[in-house]
Amino acid sequence: FQKRSLLICALVLLACGGPTHGKKLAEELTSAKDAIFATKAKDVVALALFGDDDKSSRNTFGQVVQSFSGASKEAIAFYTSSNAEVLERYNSETNGKLPALLVFRGFDETGKPKRGKRVKFVYEGESFEKSDVARFIMSTAIPAWVSIPSISGSPDEVSRLQLADTSSLPKVFVFAEEWPEAKVEALLKMAEPLVGQLVVYKNTYDQYGEDDHAKFGKLMMFENIFASKFDSLKSALKDGDTVVVGADIEAQNSDVITLFENDKITDADVATLVEFAENFADPHRDVIPMGKSSSKKSKKKKSKKGEL
Repeated sequence: FQKRSLLICALVLLACGGPTHGKKLAEELTSAKDAIFATKAKDVVALALFGDDDKSSRNTFGQVVQSFSGASKEAIAFYTSSNAEVLERYNSETNGKLPALLVFRGFDETGKPKRGKRVKFVYEGESFEKSDVARFIMSTAIPAWVSIPSISGSPDEVSRLQLADTSSLPKVFVFAEEWPEAKVEALLKMAEPLVGQLVVYKNTYDQYGEDDHAKFGKLMMFENIFASKFDSLKSALKDGDTVVVGADIEAQNSDVITLFENDKITDADVATLVEFAENFADPHRDVIPMGKSSSKKSKKKKSKKGEL
């Protein structure tokens, strides 16, 4: 009996992604009422739904959650369920397809809080592969960009910033002293289509910062590969222009362009911004370190978006 109990415990831990120092990585929901509360528990909630005997998909999801557990800190709350009530509640979104994955979040594409409603995303991948599931979660767990300084400084927003920092994806930093609406719209045209392929930082530059770390913030993570370009960056920012920096540790690559001189937003500059970001984007790289993974290139997945 004792050996059987130990075996059952081991299988449960495997399905949930392994031991986590006494804390479950993904909580099992056993009623529709639990699901209602759970999907509002944090700014970002990922809910995976499975058939009763689908141990393979549960194990895949457990591995994804395990990969996120170090990077996400408190950014994402993970839940799973095979309960008939819960499956029925989300049947219209999933069209009865299992396994299914939904992400609920409390902010819009720019990171601003949504009042009263949760934005809902449904995974529509052709298969439930680890790398695709992780990319879908990452692409919905953070907005089109993370803002520095942060919008509200809330714990959830800080956690999203930590998640962005630890992502394996290439990074693009956009520095400006002012962010008029037209410039924000240009940034959205660049960033939103590439969510899940790179991480964008929207930086409000403070020329009076005490040192480079105060002025350039997260860009200093890439100081080693970017050192030769700091002088040109500082010079452009002093002139009040918008400066865009791409940095990719894995490829040991970086680049700088200057746009929107004197805050004049031109179509040519917007096109250049989009092209610059596309050159850094990587739709096939694991979004977070995941250990051994298939080298097969993943296909782009679409998600449908709605309101709860």
